[in-house]
Amino acid sequence: MEQASTAVGLSGESPEITAQALTCRLEDMGVVDESIEAAHTVSLRSRRRSNDLAGEASVVDLPRVQAREEGPTWPEIEIKGKLGEGGMGLVQLARQTSVGREVAVKRVRDPDSAPEAMSGLLREGWTTGVLEHPNIVPIYGIGQDEHGEPMILMKKIRGTSWKEVIDAPEATPEAFDADDPVELHIEIASQVCNAVAFAHSQGIIHRDIKPENIMLGAFGEVYLLDWGIAVSTGEERSQRFAHADDITEPEGTLAYMAPEMIDPEPGAIGPWTDVFLLGATLYEVLNGRAPYSGATIYQVMIDAYQCEPPDFADHVPAGLAAICRRAMARDRDQRYPDVEALRQALADFRKHRDALRLSDLGEERMAEVGELMRRERQSRDFDDGALYEAFGKARFAFEQALELKPDDGRARRGLQSGLEWMAERELHNEAPEAASLLVAELPEPRPDLERRLQDLTERLAGEDHRYEGLQKLRFELDLEVGRRGRVRFVAATGALVALSSLLATTLISQGFMERSHLSSIVGAGALTALLGLVWAAGKERLFKNKVNENLVTAAAVLAMSTFFHRVVVWLQGMPLEIGLVLELSLYTVAAVMTSLALGRRYLAAAIPLGAASTGGVIWPDLVFWFYPGAIVAVVAWLVWLWSSPGEGRRSPSSSGGHP
Repeated sequence: MEQASTAVGLSGESPEITAQALTCRLEDMGVVDESIEAAHTVSLRSRRRSNDLAGEASVVDLPRVQAREEGPTWPEIEIKGKLGEGGMGLVQLARQTSVGREVAVKRVRDPDSAPEAMSGLLREGWTTGVLEHPNIVPIYGIGQDEHGEPMILMKKIRGTSWKEVIDAPEATPEAFDADDPVELHIEIASQVCNAVAFAHSQGIIHRDIKPENIMLGAFGEVYLLDWGIAVSTGEERSQRFAHADDITEPEGTLAYMAPEMIDPEPGAIGPWTDVFLLGATLYEVLNGRAPYSGATIYQVMIDAYQCEPPDFADHVPAGLAAICRRAMARDRDQRYPDVEALRQALADFRKHRDALRLSDLGEERMAEVGELMRRERQSRDFDDGALYEAFGKARFAFEQALELKPDDGRARRGLQSGLEWMAERELHNEAPEAASLLVAELPEPRPDLERRLQDLTERLAGEDHRYEGLQKLRFELDLEVGRRGRVRFVAATGALVALSSLLATTLISQGFMERSHLSSIVGAGALTALLGLVWAAGKERLFKNKVNENLVTAAAVLAMSTFFHRVVVWLQGMPLEIGLVLELSLYTVAAVMTSLALGRRYLAAAIPLGAASTGGVIWPDLVFWFYPGAIVAVVAWLVWLWSSPGEGRRSPSSSGGHP
């Protein structure tokens, strides 16, 4: 045995010798060569393991779920009809009388069949029973029928096998989006990966993954079925589960088998085996046929053992083909290290594919931009608004593509070209403000455009009224001006609010004072008055320019709104907790509005406020702690943001705006 295994497929001998050696090995294992019509329907099950489980003794211990003719007259299960059947199993529709629901019942198709059928059925029930996962059909119980034969009670699922969908796409359940077949199959494969990864976490290897064993439910469910030949890889041995190291014969479906499944040895079967089977399943999805085929069992098994790198049809995306080839590598060390890595590879491909589609969309919109610019040069039928709209869509598409795939050269080149086109147009139209924003956003610097922009700015600076207006506007909107004073003001105000709130909450929780509407109103009024004094007295020294003055004015208005809000809460007799939750919601909205004006970097301030508001809804008694915590978080964020030199010079457009 060891000699033959060494010769087969691993040495430098000719394929004829390899095939001959493997044939001898299969004959030694008792595998009978037979003609077959469809390899994907041929499944090998071990006959030598039929006595490794006390099948009949185990069945005797099972509860009876169907009444004998001379026994009880109220059976737990009433058989309604047949749902389907396989090689050795029969699945029937039944009604579980105790709870009044329809269930599926799986039993041995032929009660007089070989003992391995009963053992396989029990193993499947025991294995599936310990795997509670959304992509694995739940088991309700295992029992015996009126004849003492084992039967599995499981959730009844209606749907279509993945194999049927591959052969006839129109059979795809309506809950699945079949408009994009590649997207559809990646989604299904990802859910199957979730089921297999969970099983592996429990030390269970499926060993029979194939499209026929994957069911697509009517409401978007994906189930991995048929755990009849699953094995355990755990250190502890159980009579209920076959162990991977005890497998000495080929088992599984011929057309998908991993090489190590043909001539298994201790340690050969493991998670990497299911990785291969997932790759083989993906191969059929992509090519419309199983990986291996042949006229006889031996022919298919020899192909599976030799495991030549698979070929793919021209229409198969190169990225998916590469994923499949790696999963189906003959050397298990060359496969994905685990099923999660395979699932992540599919997710990365999906992102990459979305990036490609976004780049396509961006290029389409840039073609519109080019046509509109041509019309503008010819001074005919030109719509300035349509130009900016087309450019905005193109820019958004390229930026989203780069979000999904930062190294996407195509999207980067498209964004570069679009910004250059529009910058050159704005320079031609002598609009330095718009041109400067566009030039600043270029992924790759363009010194020539920067020089042209500088020349234009200097030339226009000679016109005093435009120059002075531009300088004043730049100064008034420059966040770098008064940055230190603004940081001190925000830090001091935030510390005052947070510390006073924490102190009051602590004193109240310790019983030193009582919580009341009056104290909260007084606190808000004091803060409003303080901010009013700061606004009136420090306008020249602290604020420096309009943007700082507006920020502090907004803070004062917000404080005033808080004061009146608390008064209204008191007058309406609302609980103070509810008032603070609404107040936090008000702050959240204010933070979002601020981000619209100053850039999406400021949107982060809304997160702790929104979280505190939500937490207050769920745990009202804790809102008095959430409130100062959120204030501290917002203040810390703003202090950090504004404390970085040069951070204040970032314009709103550099935070995600458009020119």
